Amino acid sequence: MFDVGRNRLLALSNMSNIRSEEIMDKAHFGVHELTSSRFAFFCGKMEDNIKFVYTNCSDMQILSYWKSFISLLFPPLCVSCENVLLNQEAFICTMCHYHLPINDHHVFLMNELTQRLIGKAPIYTAAAYLSFSKSSSVQSIVHKLKYRDDYRIGKYLGKCLGKQLLLSPYYGSLDVVVPLPLHATKKRIRGYNQSEYIARGIAEVMSLPVNQEDFIRTINTETQTKKSRMERYDNLEDAFSCITSSVFENKHVLLVDDVCTTGATIASAARTLVEQCNCKVSVAVLAMAR
Repeated sequence: MFDVGRNRLLALSNMSNIRSEEIMDKAHFGVHELTSSRFAFFCGKMEDNIKFVYTNCSDMQILSYWKSFISLLFPPLCVSCENVLLNQEAFICTMCHYHLPINDHHVFLMNELTQRLIGKAPIYTAAAYLSFSKSSSVQSIVHKLKYRDDYRIGKYLGKCLGKQLLLSPYYGSLDVVVPLPLHATKKRIRGYNQSEYIARGIAEVMSLPVNQEDFIRTINTETQTKKSRMERYDNLEDAFSCITSSVFENKHVLLVDDVCTTGATIASAARTLVEQCNCKVSVAVLAMAR
């Protein structure tokens, strides 16, 4: 089905003089960036009477028609089970969402994640939206978020986490959301920082600003995956820094990351914020390892 749809789009793009790469890019991400006139021209090449209909449509209607057209050829899939999503579903199908191991950390000041971090960094509280283990659906989702350019799932799940935090009495005094930074070199290679998208989702729901400029990673540390617990802490010594400490001074900062395993990375970042900026730090992560 997808091969047929792909060939159709390529053929239609050749007829309309619109670059096939542009069409395929918009089809993949579901983003409408074509102007109304070009879209009308594109449709007009397919059938003359369609041109008349679409040139009288508003931009919002055109966007809706365009998304529907793309969905027929490239239906959105669940990031967990990869089945086709229904009309009202986003990113994760209802069945997979129902089976997600969602935590209730936001209800408790002292919870499993807080206890994991409290002896390593002077944080106020912490919350993980999900728990994950090896070969689980959550691990698959996180892998796609980090390594398969599916960063939009980060913002979606960030919103889910933000809705939880809104119900908690412990996050009402937050002033700013700060994503855990990637080193500039690693970000350039990957193309994005997944924690930024999670932070944006949280911030949008909680109506908070996101600051990703004033807290940076100064050392391009080696991957933590195969290191022992002590090696992870040594690897992160002085890895972070605040550019303008006054920006966070006396503020309640929500430090956001994608995954917490031993807690070495998030603890190092939290310590740096507290020591350099004299601020109160809470932590929110998308998932924590069991």
